Amino acid sequence: MNYDIDVSKRLSRMSLNFEIGGYKFRTYWCRVVMNESNIFNDKEHSHSFFELHLCFKGESKFLIGGNEFILKKGTYILCDCRQKHTIVSMSRDFEKFVWGFNVSSETEGDAIAELSAEIRQKLFFEYGDEIESILSLLFNDVLQRQSDYRSTVKAKLYLLFMELFRSAVKRGRVKESAASREEHSARVIASYINDNILYGVAPEDLSKEFALCERQLSRLFERNYNISLSKYILMKKMEKAKELLEETEKSLSEISELLGYADAYTFGKAFKRHEGMSPGKFRSSIRM
Repeated sequence: MNYDIDVSKRLSRMSLNFEIGGYKFRTYWCRVVMNESNIFNDKEHSHSFFELHLCFKGESKFLIGGNEFILKKGTYILCDCRQKHTIVSMSRDFEKFVWGFNVSSETEGDAIAELSAEIRQKLFFEYGDEIESILSLLFNDVLQRQSDYRSTVKAKLYLLFMELFRSAVKRGRVKESAASREEHSARVIASYINDNILYGVAPEDLSKEFALCERQLSRLFERNYNISLSKYILMKKMEKAKELLEETEKSLSEISELLGYADAYTFGKAFKRHEGMSPGKFRSSIRM
């Protein structure tokens, strides 16, 4: 995975509380821990939130509820709220991702209870390529720090949570308690579009950000929203354009630039084709 000590520092300083896909997350800490030079709590303790320990390299011995677990590459431990645990030892080359978080949902509260029940039964899990890919993309976002990278990090944490959920909870029970993987992916991407519409977001940007080709993205939106990806982006641009025309005094040139259009003329043509009137006429009509 592509990361260094700066990734951990930047992650630990970021505010990572967010709402995506019907879930509300509160992050208490999120960072990368590398080797035994890091101070760790060797006394048995518990938290009022979930705590993820996911190993990339080396190994560490955990004691949870009187049971010992060896955490090594390809495995993770997910401690439930108020579950007593401690780290007994860790190797010099030990490296892990740790995330302390709470998650809630008004519509899918049973899913959270389902996850807690399964964690208490098993505690120790294996992870596959999907989780490793998500973390690699997350670390790259933090390293690159491109425009509004914080929202992309939050989107990756949400995807990570959903993959952890699927790997921890039995497949047959997930169908009744959580939305499908595809539906959740569509929600995350739609949320990202909404958050970044003023940054000129385009299908090629989404393809790079979520490691899916444009055809896959478009099919995802057609199946979940009955609209192509390009039309969804256009719809959101027009919604934001109307908001700017109504609530601000920005010129058409300024609005066209914000929405990623080449000039006011190109923006005006797109707006009229979508809304049936020019931007200027729309602004006049709502201020009469």
